[in-house]
Amino acid sequence: MDEKSKGSWVSGLPARGNEARFESQVPGGGEQSVTSPAKEESTGTERYSADIVFIVKQDGTILYLNRTISGLAEGAPGTSVLGYTAQEQHDSVVKSLEHVFATGEPQGYECQGVEPFAEGAWYQCRVAANKREGKVVSATIIARDVSSWKGAQAGLQRERDRLKSEYETVSGELDQLRQELSQNESGQEELDRFRAIMGQAGEAIFITDPDTGRFIDANETACRWLGFRKDKLLTLGISDLDLEFPLESPNGVPEHVTNTRGSHRPKVFSEGSHRRRNGTSFPVEVAINRRSFGDKTYVLVVARDIKERRRTQQALRESEDKFRSLFELSRDAIYLSERDGSVADANDAAVDLFGYTRAEFLELEARRLYVRPDDIRTFQRGVDESGSVRDMSVEFRTKSGRHFHGLLTATLRHDGDANILGYQCIIRPLSDEGWEPHGESSEADDPGKESKTGVLVVDNDKRVLVEVREVLERAGITVLTARTSTAAIEVYKSESAGVGAVLLGEGDKEMDAATTIQQLRSIDSDVSVVLLTDTVEGAGQERSAELGVSDIVSKPIHPLALVQHVRDALAVRESS
Repeated sequence: MDEKSKGSWVSGLPARGNEARFESQVPGGGEQSVTSPAKEESTGTERYSADIVFIVKQDGTILYLNRTISGLAEGAPGTSVLGYTAQEQHDSVVKSLEHVFATGEPQGYECQGVEPFAEGAWYQCRVAANKREGKVVSATIIARDVSSWKGAQAGLQRERDRLKSEYETVSGELDQLRQELSQNESGQEELDRFRAIMGQAGEAIFITDPDTGRFIDANETACRWLGFRKDKLLTLGISDLDLEFPLESPNGVPEHVTNTRGSHRPKVFSEGSHRRRNGTSFPVEVAINRRSFGDKTYVLVVARDIKERRRTQQALRESEDKFRSLFELSRDAIYLSERDGSVADANDAAVDLFGYTRAEFLELEARRLYVRPDDIRTFQRGVDESGSVRDMSVEFRTKSGRHFHGLLTATLRHDGDANILGYQCIIRPLSDEGWEPHGESSEADDPGKESKTGVLVVDNDKRVLVEVREVLERAGITVLTARTSTAAIEVYKSESAGVGAVLLGEGDKEMDAATTIQQLRSIDSDVSVVLLTDTVEGAGQERSAELGVSDIVSKPIHPLALVQHVRDALAVRESS
């Protein structure tokens, strides 16, 4: 102890000079004052206590030990204090002594005792400097047995670990419960949102039990279509309703048509019909599928109103038919090209103009039709910039190598997704050069040849007459019409010089087809007749031979087929 210390480090009591006193109980009940062998460091009396007191040198050599049990105190001086400490704590002892001798400041450490002390017992040690004239000459180590405290501490730690583990387990369970509650709330919100969306969907959605045929669920559209409130509908079965579209797959129809990407495709019925309570109806497309939820299977039915689709499809077909008719019947040469320059399609006028067969034309590269390749780049650049080129003067080349000038009108071709497919090109030869399209002859070349390019159409249906006349006139064919066979014979008598073929419709109550043909032949034996019949059974080679007609076709006839039949009939007349 330093003389200047204000308190005893060992007992917490005021220090007495420079002495460190240890009180210990000696046999016989008396008290004995024991002075450290190093009297210059500390002197005083010692009472035996539970603490073990060492006075040691800096290297740990024991100068004094207060325990005398089994002669321990007598044999301790000269040995190392490390011999009473477990090997793994030696570094702590050495570092504590080094610090005390270097600084004079007290230190502390904990260690396990070894023989001759109780092996495994824990000691809490405090180290203090013993000074003389301000210089540390030795150190006092007071070791207190804290084994019971350590055991209690270890027990508390184990209990703490147990409680912490239980807390973490309970906390985890609570977190999982909160997540499940949150998911349930989110799932219910999602379900409510889904039902609200499905309820307002334009399609009617039904869920039925395949075993009982009863409705399990339906959206608002389905209830509105069937005319029932939902609570009423759910008490009914499929057999209770007189429907014109299926709510379950008919017998013999596979529930799943094919497997695609691991999921079953539903069976689709595109020819369904829904009849309203007021008697009106509209077409529906119905998709039927079976879905399993757990151990229960249900039939899911989605019915879609397709009347707008039907209208669109019909309008598209009509538009395509009109385009095809105009394409084929146009007097102007038209060809369609791809982006790579190959010819995709061409009408008869283009085939005739350039002198190729249709098969040859469709295998061409469009650049072979042009004398100057720069003309192609010019019209493509103009189309790309403004969308079209009109009446561009171009020099063209026919199959035979003959050149002619014409006016080119070109536009872009697109698909349904607005992607550019290529170009549509319309070519009109310039007549001032005296050019006649290939395949057509001029009357000036053979003035003695009688021209018979007209056709007489006979039918008692005025609508048929109007439609046929419109189609044929667009194809450049002169048309005369008559509602009855009697009227047709009179017309033919006066106009036979310009009529090369007759389209004769059946159904005249006054005169049958055979009689009409006979009378026409009495006027002109070479007249070519095409018979238009209302029934497919009326057509056939045997009947054609029997009546002596060039062909028999059934109504209604496609405009392109009509033009082709008339041209064939005219060709028969020209060859006769």
